[in-house]
Amino acid sequence: MPRLPDLGPLYARSLKALLPLRGGNRGDTLPDRTVEVADVEVTADAVADYGRVCGFGLADDVPLTFPHMLAFPLSVHLMVADDFPFALPGLVHVAQRIEQTDPVRVGDHLDVRVHTADLRSHKRGRQFDVVAEVDRDGQTVWTGTSTYLRRGESAGAAEGESDGGAAAPEPGEPDGPPTSTWRLPKDLGKRYAAVSGDVNPIHLSPLTSRLGGFSKPIAHGMWTAARSVAALTDRITGPAKLDVAFKQPVPLPSTVALRSQRTAHGWTFTLHDRSGRRLHLSGRLDAPTGHAKDDR
Repeated sequence: MPRLPDLGPLYARSLKALLPLRGGNRGDTLPDRTVEVADVEVTADAVADYGRVCGFGLADDVPLTFPHMLAFPLSVHLMVADDFPFALPGLVHVAQRIEQTDPVRVGDHLDVRVHTADLRSHKRGRQFDVVAEVDRDGQTVWTGTSTYLRRGESAGAAEGESDGGAAAPEPGEPDGPPTSTWRLPKDLGKRYAAVSGDVNPIHLSPLTSRLGGFSKPIAHGMWTAARSVAALTDRITGPAKLDVAFKQPVPLPSTVALRSQRTAHGWTFTLHDRSGRRLHLSGRLDAPTGHAKDDR
């Protein structure tokens, strides 16, 4: 593929799956192919814009979550193809794993490739992974595994069956009061879409969010993950691993509270609504070189 695709036309194409004419079962196997774009430049403007929306400061090392934004158009390109077994509308991003061996830096020229893997039964339907790999000078420096759920199409997973993929065991909830509280504006979805290109209608307005069954727009899951990481550490200068489990969606506008706790090599964290009763996200960040950030 000569360049990263535009997400707008891809989402428009995905809506065709809602038409009665599309109908039928698309099949029961994931496509056996990889899509790739070579020589993707990491520009200072793109990193600065992303950092401004997600809460990261300026540095030569890009935020841990930034490469996901580069790979995501390729992921959607795979998932809207005619031979993909599920329609994109209705898929739920339930977990994200990111593994970094060396930070991506401003000015890097990267090769980005994406494939799908491990279609499996789950007690709530079917799950699969979208695996993104980012190479610099022929070496993989960043890998992201996005786990998606298609509800209601289970092949009868046994109780207690492993989720696999990015759905790693969840950390215990941090104790104590919130370490950060954020008021999320109603146009947050539009702000993140402007820098990421992710114009999924469920994030943009009350009208378009109804396409996904929501009465209000919801925050992008990867924004909530990125903002949580940004609250924990100013920068990560070496290897790192992030595991996030996405729970209840975050309606916009709303107020959310982050709780975090230091571990031997990083942090565990959760994101709740203001009352503390509704869990939006739980995660673990292992980053021995991460510099702690007091964001209280």
